[in-house]
Amino acid sequence: MYYLKIFLIIISSGFAAYSDFKIRKVRNKLIVITSIMGTIISIFSKDISIVQILLGLAAPFVICLPFYLLKMLKAGDIKLFMMIGTVMGFDYIIRCMALSVLTGGVISIFVTIKRKCFIRRMRYLLEYLKSLYYLQKPTVYMNDNKSEGYFPFAAAVFSGVIIGTIIDFTEKIQG
Repeated sequence: MYYLKIFLIIISSGFAAYSDFKIRKVRNKLIVITSIMGTIISIFSKDISIVQILLGLAAPFVICLPFYLLKMLKAGDIKLFMMIGTVMGFDYIIRCMALSVLTGGVISIFVTIKRKCFIRRMRYLLEYLKSLYYLQKPTVYMNDNKSEGYFPFAAAVFSGVIIGTIIDFTEKIQG
């Protein structure tokens, strides 16, 4: 059943990334259907506990909420993480989130270099961090998705799922 859940989140996060590229939204219908299917599979296969499911649902919300409030993440990205956490549990989603942030950083470097705005975006980031330090209070990082540094983050989440799955399989094979 584990492999069925892996297949489910790879397909669902792939569709979410495609949707995010095309219409800049992650559909709630996809999130809800995948979460329900994954929870049912987990309950019947008993491969993760209800506590793991609930922690997998709650952790992305708690961790990502500040980034949503600063407009660094969109609600669909957080819901996508919550979906993955619901299906795969707490341990998997923490790894997936870390890998998604790392791949998101790599993607953003390539995007800004391709758009010839890397230096300008780095200056903006440094100014933002400087203002956070001096003002001692968070301010909105970016107000729109038309920014030259914007890219659909669901692509980074999809990458995090793929890399996380490869690591998971490697760990299962080795021991």
